[in-house]
Amino acid sequence: MSKKKIKSSFLLQGSILAVAGLLVRVIGLIYRVPLTNILGEKGMGCYGTAYDVYNILILLSSQSMPIAVSKLVSEKLGRNENNNAHRIFKGALIYGLVIGVICGLIAFFGGEWLASTFYHAPSAGRALKVLAPTLTIACILGVFRGYMQGLGDMVPTAISQIFEQIVNAFVSVFAAYELLNYGYSVSTMLSESKAEANAISYGAAGGTLGTCLGAATALLVLIIIYLKRKSDILADISKQDKGALDSFSRITKMIIFTITPMLISTTIYNISNLLDNPIFQNIMELKFGLKEDARLALWGVYSSQYRVLTTMPIAIASALAAAIVPSMIRSYAAGDKLIVNNKIDSAIKFSMIIALPCGFGLSVLGGPINKMLFPNLSNDMIVYMMMFSVFTVTAFSLSTISNSILQGIDK
Repeated sequence: MSKKKIKSSFLLQGSILAVAGLLVRVIGLIYRVPLTNILGEKGMGCYGTAYDVYNILILLSSQSMPIAVSKLVSEKLGRNENNNAHRIFKGALIYGLVIGVICGLIAFFGGEWLASTFYHAPSAGRALKVLAPTLTIACILGVFRGYMQGLGDMVPTAISQIFEQIVNAFVSVFAAYELLNYGYSVSTMLSESKAEANAISYGAAGGTLGTCLGAATALLVLIIIYLKRKSDILADISKQDKGALDSFSRITKMIIFTITPMLISTTIYNISNLLDNPIFQNIMELKFGLKEDARLALWGVYSSQYRVLTTMPIAIASALAAAIVPSMIRSYAAGDKLIVNNKIDSAIKFSMIIALPCGFGLSVLGGPINKMLFPNLSNDMIVYMMMFSVFTVTAFSLSTISNSILQGIDK
């Protein structure tokens, strides 16, 4: 294959994921508008707090799963070891199931304690219990996505992401509305403030239900795609010499030693999101004496408005990052430094072409955009937040693509 074709193929796969990622973000932005209007700033603060705890557990379980499995599968396929690539997929499924069940149990039984102790938001505990099964589903889902990406095909991941977000959008809005009303109906004997807190807790749990069912839908889509392609995969395996099989103990070691460094880098990369909320909640309570509803309202402005808008352009870099790892590993393993350098240049340029204009646009127009999307939320603080969008979007886009480049060349 010529260098031009290799480059175009890599960008094509990245573009497929990028388009799907943008569509997912747009759907996410659209459904956040009615969801925010239903739950309000306090409810979105509760919803965002539950997600912050959930994201910690996702980070420790499945965040690195797709890219790690993709890396291992790509390496084996680069050496024409199709059978070992499939055995890595099976081993990763077992590993993901074990880790997912453990993290799911932690979220279900320890969610209320985590939300109360670290975030001073006990009302987020109910939403965390709803999110608990999602942790198990997400681990298995990550393995399927990583395997398909390792095969060099980003289409299954893109399709599953779109289905996941569509189901998430419809279920989140409907369930949040229904459970919020249910929360008020079962809180008639409580004081006004306690009745509101209880209803918000139910409403936030309804919002998180969409995440669970969306992930289950995505997993179902990938399982169907895999079963349809299984005969072709087994046909490729049958062509390989059966004498060079890796044992499952060796495969397990490979999975662990590949995921661990990626987990560390991902943890460092996402550490701000993990620490911002508890630091903010503690300062607002201990220094300024704000009650839980006031703290949740302020946090809701950041989590449901600022963070949603600034992460949309970063989806481009995330898509290119997922596409570049399997592609770069094969070129790197083949020793073709020129093609590796061309892929690095193309990925960074393409990412910055999107990130810089979007970042400047959000910095200048962030206030009017938020007022258009969230007319019922009149907090002017979001205008000042959006001024920093250019730095957030550019830095996160560049660090996302750089992280994947380093992983692609075994650094």
